[in-house]
Amino acid sequence: MHPSQFSALAARRFDACGEVMIQKSAEYSRQNDRLWNFKRAADMQGITPAEALRGMWAKHLVSVFDMIDHLALGNVPSQATCDEKIGDTINYTLLLEGLIEEARAAQQPVTTAELAGLEAEAMISPAAAEIGRAAATPRRPIPDECLGSICHRARL
Repeated sequence: MHPSQFSALAARRFDACGEVMIQKSAEYSRQNDRLWNFKRAADMQGITPAEALRGMWAKHLVSVFDMIDHLALGNVPSQATCDEKIGDTINYTLLLEGLIEEARAAQQPVTTAELAGLEAEAMISPAAAEIGRAAATPRRPIPDECLGSICHRARL
């Protein structure tokens, strides 16, 4: 597929996904929370919202895998099937990102001073860095300016 054709396909798909998200928002959102449906399902089942999303997403992924199996046998899915199944997969990925963003916002980020301490610890002893990693639960997000630094690698 020519790059311009693929770009047009991607633009159409993302536009369609946005429209579906707006339409579904009224059905699945409550209390001004776009992720309410997953939180409610999580409460009902005693699991996390992300786990609830995974369960709901699984049926969509099964359909996509079936589509791939049919394609391998020479059965090309209709445009309507692609619109629904591929669009749902993209939208569930975005909804998962929303849950991740909320979880990240609820955590206190690691400070630059803490990162400097981790970096110094990693330089002193790899064993000390390993102990520090094991003790660092729950993990907190690392500021973007530190990504790729030695302190980030030691934290992972």
